[in-house]
Amino acid sequence: QLRLLDLQALDARLDQIEHRRRTLPQLAQIAELEGRYAGVRDRVVAGETEVSDLERVMAKAETDVEQVRQRAAKDQELLLSGRVGSAKELENLQREVESLARRQSDLEDAELEVMEKLEDARSALATVTAERDGITAEIDRLKAERDTAWAEGDRDKEWVGSERTKVLPDLPADLLALYDKLRAD
Repeated sequence: QLRLLDLQALDARLDQIEHRRRTLPQLAQIAELEGRYAGVRDRVVAGETEVSDLERVMAKAETDVEQVRQRAAKDQELLLSGRVGSAKELENLQREVESLARRQSDLEDAELEVMEKLEDARSALATVTAERDGITAEIDRLKAERDTAWAEGDRDKEWVGSERTKVLPDLPADLLALYDKLRAD
């Protein structure tokens, strides 16, 4: 009967090891961080998309400004060259240059707005990317702690299992069967 009590103590120890494995605080922390990570990952994707869209808008704005500049420079050169013969053509060309200057100014203002939005979007993306990286590092740290605890538990479980194996031959088969049946219930 003392050997049966030894067996029961070893089985209780195995149960404790399994319970500790299932209830490690790192498991809940990992689950919580993985939930947060999913939301942050979505915000990173949204931020990357916004930056990409704004970069496209910025490239188009730069192209538009450059086209207007080139056209204005060409018209200004023509105006100053003296090749325009009639006063009416000269007046039309002068109005065109003024119109292009206003258009260029409007386009440059729009370009500056996009540039500011792009800078803000890049800054927001950097912040959320840093948050994602921090969460990833914390998850990795907690997983390493969990794995260490599990490895210790596995070593304990192996030792207790070997001790249990040493006790089993000392118990009568019918008593062991009754014990296993009661333990299962």
